[in-house]
Amino acid sequence: MIIVSVLRQSKDFTTKHAQWLHKQLKGYDSVCLTDALKIKGVNTAPLLYDWPGWWAKLELFNPLHPVLGNEDILYIDIDSVIVGDITPLTTMKKITLLNDFSQHGASVAPATGIMF
Repeated sequence: MIIVSVLRQSKDFTTKHAQWLHKQLKGYDSVCLTDALKIKGVNTAPLLYDWPGWWAKLELFNPLHPVLGNEDILYIDIDSVIVGDITPLTTMKKITLLNDFSQHGASVAPATGIMF
């Protein structure tokens, strides 16, 4: 199992976001798929396609990806903050998505901020 983030650099998201997230993931195997050439302190792999913004997340689903391959993946959005033990998330055995908590009172819909 590998923890993966995706960074397509923009005015809103920079290498500092990747450094912050991956610093919180010490002790876990993790990688950031990115268009940055290098990010200090973060294992990186290049984005293979030039999809804009959050569309770059689609690369997570490429079964031929040279780094991700057949690995089980726990994806965490680049702007996430880890506030507790994520071990239970790393042991999932079936597809799992975050619930969309931003629509209070609405029907529950899946969100892509965390995916296994």
